[in-house]
Amino acid sequence: MKIDFTPLTTGSTKAMNILLANGIFSLILCMAAAPADVMVLGKPSFISDQGQFVRKCIYSKWYSKLQVNCSRRDFENIPEKLNTKVEIMVMSSNRLREELPPHTFAPYTRLVSLFLNDNFLSDINNTIEDLQYLQVLDISDNGFYVLPSTLFQLPYLRTLYLSHNFLTDGTFKLEVTSPIEHLEIGRNKLTKIPSIGPQPSLTKLNLSTNNIDRLSVDDVAPFCKLEILDITNNPISLGDSSCDCHQFMKWVKIRNITLVSNIACKRETLDSCSATSFTNETMALYNECLGAIEIAKAQAKAKATWITAGSCILAFLVCVIIGLYCVHKRNKKREKKKKKAQTLAANNANTELLNGNLPEPV
Repeated sequence: MKIDFTPLTTGSTKAMNILLANGIFSLILCMAAAPADVMVLGKPSFISDQGQFVRKCIYSKWYSKLQVNCSRRDFENIPEKLNTKVEIMVMSSNRLREELPPHTFAPYTRLVSLFLNDNFLSDINNTIEDLQYLQVLDISDNGFYVLPSTLFQLPYLRTLYLSHNFLTDGTFKLEVTSPIEHLEIGRNKLTKIPSIGPQPSLTKLNLSTNNIDRLSVDDVAPFCKLEILDITNNPISLGDSSCDCHQFMKWVKIRNITLVSNIACKRETLDSCSATSFTNETMALYNECLGAIEIAKAQAKAKATWITAGSCILAFLVCVIIGLYCVHKRNKKREKKKKKAQTLAANNANTELLNGNLPEPV
């Protein structure tokens, strides 16, 4: 087959240039009109709000929960135009400074996880109490010296990260009613294990890299469900004649607590301390914690009973309503049928009457 290599004419070249220019112009229009946010195949979709700062935040789904990631954006305040339906908010590694405005998180009623770590915060008073459904809070790597008491009264708070701040023993002289399971207080200014009363939910406690210089069984007895205790890098010093160390280790062994520490008890005092039993005060602290567990179980059982009873009553009422409706419908149907029969009988009577009045044919 012969191929024609005849060069394009001037008119053909001009037409091609016009066509190419139109194509480029159309492509530019499509790019300008396309949305700023793109769903990337195989990766979480993200949406950006139209606010000046919020545009940088990325929305995604994390185990069916709506998450907004605003980390490493140099924000000095919480963006105002975030989606109020978010359940997980990540504000890590920004420039949030000192005190947040009151009720900053009030619009986010569904928030269950909040990450404010690696900022410059020192006060979250009048902000945290709005998060009544919060379960996870990370305010580690900030500048906190004190914490609001309302933080420890959130009804669903289970995981709390407080590491790398300036918290002292006085910070924890308060009542902790939150069902905290995992508590991180490493790299602070503590000199003893916090006295926060019975904690029937606490299973993991990290107190590493503080200034804790003494140990006592009474400090951990109120934590009756404790599974892991980290007290590494603390200047713990025990006298040669003290049995506190052996008592502490004995308690840890009996309660099956995994102890992460760099301390070792004096072998010379092992025999003299092995026969020592726990004091009544220690056992009272432990039993108080167990009692709190039993109370919680009883309350949960009572709640379940009330829910079951309420469900049964509701089901009974629904059945009664359905039954009454069926009876009403049946009676209405019977009444309609009766009226129809009466009408038919009346019509028949009228017909017979008319037939009786007609003259007989001759």
